Amino acid sequence: MKILNIFKTFLYCISFLKKQKKINKSIIPQFTSKFYPQFNKQLSKKLEKKITDYYCLGIPMITESFGILQRGSKMNKIEQKNTVLMGIIIPIFDDFTDENLLPFEEQLKLILEPNNFDSKKIETFIVKQCLLEINVVDKNSYYKMWKELIIAQKKSLNQTLEDITETELKKIMDDKSIFSHLLFYHLLHINRNEKIAHIIVLISSLLQLSNDCFDVYKDYHAGIKTLANTCKNFDVLEEEYLRTVSYTHLRAHETRH
Repeated sequence: MKILNIFKTFLYCISFLKKQKKINKSIIPQFTSKFYPQFNKQLSKKLEKKITDYYCLGIPMITESFGILQRGSKMNKIEQKNTVLMGIIIPIFDDFTDENLLPFEEQLKLILEPNNFDSKKIETFIVKQCLLEINVVDKNSYYKMWKELIIAQKKSLNQTLEDITETELKKIMDDKSIFSHLLFYHLLHINRNEKIAHIIVLISSLLQLSNDCFDVYKDYHAGIKTLANTCKNFDVLEEEYLRTVSYTHLRAHETRH
C-alpha cells in the first residue's frame, strides 16, 4: 500500500507540473518580460530561472495540496493565478533582503500600500503589479502574514552571527517558513481552518529543515548558520524530524480528505 501511494503521488506531481508549466506560460510574461521595454532593463537570468523553474511551480503545488487537504478539490483559475503571482513575488523579495535592494520599511510600504508606492526599479514595479492583481478573501489576515514574514526575513540576517544560539536559529527558521506557508494558504478562497493551519505549520517546519539539509554545504560556505550545519548530534535531529513527520501524517489523516 505504501509503495502504491508513493507511485500515485509521483504520478500526481508529474501531471501537476506539466499542467502548471502551461498555466505559467500564459501568466508569467504578462508580469515580467512585458515590462522590460518600459524600463529598458530585464530581470537577471538567475532570477528568471528561480521564478520559472522553482517558485512558480513549487508554490502552486504546495498551495493546491493545502486546498485538497481542507476541501478535497483543486484550485480554481483565480487561485491558480494568485499562486503564480506569488511565485513571481517571493524570489524578488528574497533579493530585496539578501542583496539589500530595498529597506525593510520600504518593503512593508510596498506590501501594505502598493497603489501609493513609487516604483522606480523594474523589480519593485513587477512586485507592485503582481500585488495589485492578487485576489484574496481575508485581506486583514493576509496582510498580517505578510508583515510577519517580512519581520522574519529581517531577523534571518542574524543567521550570520557567530554567537547565535540553537534556540534562536530554530525560531528564525521556523518563523520564516511558517509565515510564508500560511501566506500561501491565504491565496485560496476558503475560510481558515485551525486544524489545517496547524498541519501547515508542521509541514512548513519539515520543509525548512529538509531544505537546510539539502543546502548544508552552500550555507556553510556562505557563512549562514542553520540547524543542519551547526548540529552536533544528528541522531537527535533525525529523531525529532521523524517524530514530527509521524505526528504530521496522523493529523493529516484526521481530515476528511
